Amino acid sequence: EKRQRELREDPQHIVKQLLTKCAEALSEDRTEEFLKLVQEARGIVSINGEPIQRLGAYLLEGLVARHGNSGTNIYRALKCREPESKELLSYMKILYNICPYFKFGYMAANGAIAEALRSEDNIHIIDFQIAQGTQWITLIQALAARPGGPPHVRITGIDDPVSK
Repeated sequence: EKRQRELREDPQHIVKQLLTKCAEALSEDRTEEFLKLVQEARGIVSINGEPIQRLGAYLLEGLVARHGNSGTNIYRALKCREPESKELLSYMKILYNICPYFKFGYMAANGAIAEALRSEDNIHIIDFQIAQGTQWITLIQALAARPGGPPHVRITGIDDPVSK
């Protein structure tokens, strides 16, 4: 009984066990049981909760989408609160600083652009899905330090109207 109580109190085990039951009910076409389990699972998973709760929310909505033979509703169900512009810039800066892949990608691309435009006096960059534009910082710094002075640089950002 003590072991059973420990298992019930462990959130990771609860989420895993409930999602497993949902998947089994779905695969065995026990629709009524599946829908009941989904309602129960929605009470313990959350896209804003602990990591296991967030993972559970995504897995649960995947099962619901599979049940409904449609993945189109999954995006609305899992939509998080969009961060404010100031928050997003802060988050992106942290991600940029801790993840070498972003930094390397931007620096490699910017190096290639700077090399290709080394003799140009006027540069116009058009960036589709510019987001916060932080990828251009190192290029602007490199162009500003160019021997003979910096070129005239214009960046036109075209953002995705659906995404914030």
